[in-house]
Amino acid sequence: MKKLIKIMIVCLPLMMTACEEEKQESNKSLENKTNPALTAGESCQNAAGKWFIKELVDASGCDEGQKKVEINTLMKQTGCQAVLTIPGLESSIAFKGVVNGTQIYLKGTYQDSGTITKELFLTIEGQTLTGTAKWKYTDPTGLYSCKGTSKVNGQKR
Repeated sequence: MKKLIKIMIVCLPLMMTACEEEKQESNKSLENKTNPALTAGESCQNAAGKWFIKELVDASGCDEGQKKVEINTLMKQTGCQAVLTIPGLESSIAFKGVVNGTQIYLKGTYQDSGTITKELFLTIEGQTLTGTAKWKYTDPTGLYSCKGTSKVNGQKR
């Protein structure tokens, strides 16, 4: 009986971990099927081209207040898959994602005195982009991080 209890004590946490991992995988699969931001649509607006983006960044969560950013970008699109590139002096920054109808979801990570991971949620209407972004900054040590949001507007060039 003691041997059976020892086996149960060792095996039960392992089984619970395996069940939790299976549940998480199942949830990810379901999320990918139901979240339109994560899957390309059957029909999608053509967003390809050069875009001039204006972004009002709210970095108050990082004790930096608000700032305006204006930048030229290039959106490439293959089917409903999209890549928004921001040219840089040392290297370019790329946000990859999907177009679903008039909705665009993009995500990317880049370096700026630390690591910034950013998600863009945009709507395209003709020659105009509007939407929001959420981002997270992590310092090079990984000990400090903060989050912020942005309002995004773009005009096709």
